[in-house]
Amino acid sequence: MSLEDQFDELIDAVRRHPLVVEVSVVSRLRIGDEGYIRLVARFINGGELHLFEYRLRGEVGKYAYHLQDAGGRLILRYDNRPHYPYVETFPHHKHVADNLEPQPSRRPAIGDLLVEASKYV
Repeated sequence: MSLEDQFDELIDAVRRHPLVVEVSVVSRLRIGDEGYIRLVARFINGGELHLFEYRLRGEVGKYAYHLQDAGGRLILRYDNRPHYPYVETFPHHKHVADNLEPQPSRRPAIGDLLVEASKYV
């Protein structure tokens, strides 16, 4: 599957979620076999999921999935920025509102991420 097809599939998965009312593709770039996508999905309660993925040869290299409430306050964020080397799943980790320490995690599949986000909508 081409990188463009992968990005289209990701966008479609988010758009099809029953609690998502709008999806905006902020940026999308492909050069050869690498590229990235940034999008924002707005939920019925005004909360937003900010999604970023960088892919190389079809594999997700860098990612950030940031869920916030209608006031812009963090609910949760998954990412693999290498700034918490002590986390067991380094560089993968999860931030949760009101918790100062990142939690071990793995990159969630988009379907699993949307199920988790639905708990806060």
